[in-house]
Amino acid sequence: MLRILICCGGGLSSGYMARYMEDEVKAAHAEAEVFVDFQPFATAPRKMADFDVIFCCPHLRTGILKFLKEYQVTIPLYVIPMRMYGLMHFNEIAQDARDVIQIYHETGANPVVFPNETDYPKVQRFKSYRSLYGDYHQYLNLHA
Repeated sequence: MLRILICCGGGLSSGYMARYMEDEVKAAHAEAEVFVDFQPFATAPRKMADFDVIFCCPHLRTGILKFLKEYQVTIPLYVIPMRMYGLMHFNEIAQDARDVIQIYHETGANPVVFPNETDYPKVQRFKSYRSLYGDYHQYLNLHA
């Protein structure tokens, strides 16, 4: 089972998004495959052992490095692209989550960043990386 923790500053917007995602998971009959929960970012350290990945709301990108210094984080952190966060489609989030976990295991880099997305404010995608560009390994091989 893929377990995704969505975090925002106070839990309000991530709570709404998590509930929306829960409805999409149920509609897709994927309850046995994916679990989505939300927490305020400040309480994430208490919950992160129960999850495979932490998806952070866009406004948290500036606090991630501090978070990584303060806590022993053993799962990948990822900042959701702004447009993607606004739409929050279950299939797209789940696909990015799987790829984020894979990138983390392959590179050990945290926070995880997809190829060609290091300049966060310029990331305009609203679908998963794989939906738009294919397997990120292909991008890496083309630009090696």
